[in-house]
Amino acid sequence: MSETTLIPKNDRTSALIPFLDVCYERLKSIPVEYSHIPLTVVFGLWDNESTVSGSELDTAQKVLREAGLDGENLYKEFCERINQIFKEDQHLSICCGKIPLNLATAIDLFYLGSRLKTEDYLGTPLNDTQLSKLKESFENELYKEEYKRFALFHLFNLEIEDKVPLRINKWVIGEIPPQHIPIVIGETTPFSRIHLPEVGNYYLIYQDSEPPNNSYDWIIAKYEEARNIEGLLQYFKDSIVHIDYYTFYFQPHWVNTIWRMGHFYYGNIRRHTLKRKYKIHNEETGELTNYWHVYLKNHDKFKNIEKSKLGLDIQRAARHFSNYHSKYLKEEQFIDLVIALESLFTPGPQESNFRISQLASIFLSDDEEEEEVFEFFNKILQLRNKLFHGFYKLRDVVDERFITDEELGKFSSYIRKALLGYIVLYLRGYNSRQYINKKLLSAILNAKTREEFRREFNFDVFMNEQLSELVKT
Repeated sequence: MSETTLIPKNDRTSALIPFLDVCYERLKSIPVEYSHIPLTVVFGLWDNESTVSGSELDTAQKVLREAGLDGENLYKEFCERINQIFKEDQHLSICCGKIPLNLATAIDLFYLGSRLKTEDYLGTPLNDTQLSKLKESFENELYKEEYKRFALFHLFNLEIEDKVPLRINKWVIGEIPPQHIPIVIGETTPFSRIHLPEVGNYYLIYQDSEPPNNSYDWIIAKYEEARNIEGLLQYFKDSIVHIDYYTFYFQPHWVNTIWRMGHFYYGNIRRHTLKRKYKIHNEETGELTNYWHVYLKNHDKFKNIEKSKLGLDIQRAARHFSNYHSKYLKEEQFIDLVIALESLFTPGPQESNFRISQLASIFLSDDEEEEEVFEFFNKILQLRNKLFHGFYKLRDVVDERFITDEELGKFSSYIRKALLGYIVLYLRGYNSRQYINKKLLSAILNAKTREEFRREFNFDVFMNEQLSELVKT
């Protein structure tokens, strides 16, 4: 956050500072139990849309009346004054969403409450010099920075070489300094106690200057967009990366105290660390951008993917591949990858491990590696049978020894490559997994068929074709 005042003096209303004096004079007799938020109490008790109701409302109103406060008329007067301030001051109007209660709360938090508390502590009113400093501090807080709104999605386990932010359309993947993360998620400590630095400090960031009023709906809509970029990263290379939590944040900082309170984020902050980071190297940024352009080029086809039988199979496998990235335990990761495998390569409900391994090996290897890949998947499916049918060694699973990190990483890499191949076939017009399986089986005995079909779903070949078309357009 900037330390300089960015809102020029001539763009500020002249009515705000005099209004502070009016509030003080009207609210000096506020009962002590409300002295930390006196103006907010008046708005909360006499606003027709207040959440306070019933006996609680009657009791509180009675307390203020007995203290000599005409709350109803005060509320009307304050509303008129604040609405006039909004007409004169675009910055305060947008920061508060044109809602008088919000400016009232800001005045309480950053001026009035602290003034009344200080005077109560000192036993005497503040002198002119003290008041001048307090008002100046309050005004600087309100006008410190121009209004902006941010959607922030934490990318677990991500690193970028040289820490240079990456731009994808209107989004930025950038690092937030560790000392700013507590501010983002609503902690009061100098460094976060719930976000550990080892999980990575990179966020997917979207910025606009729209009013804050609809931000709860806005962040949910932006999450759907962010998931597309999360998927782009997961398919781009091997290693785990995913959005574990997200939030919205406003500039200047005081706006957050109005629109979001306390710890504020959606999702679950992932605290355990991984040995292998998802690292984007400098030479990969251009290729990553190409992935995004090709995705956008085929956006309409992806929107209609549920209309295709093959598309539904891809979605099932993709869902579990994405879930794999977010799981903590090897057992859970393994299960998701197995479901993804079977969603792509099981010809029917009664098919054997042999047939699944055979189809996967033809799809995922060249001729020299085919036997090795077959044996790998045969082992994976034997592990699946033990795990799913309750014949596994309990201690091996509890201690996460039933599969090695290397084997699990290799398994996820194969699923990623398989999904890319199936996506290519879908984009080329294929509509049936059964038809693909038949082609794979016919390729077993026919080298020419095998070579031609492998070229059809080769992702690098497809990317080169798509990029050539983009260059022409």
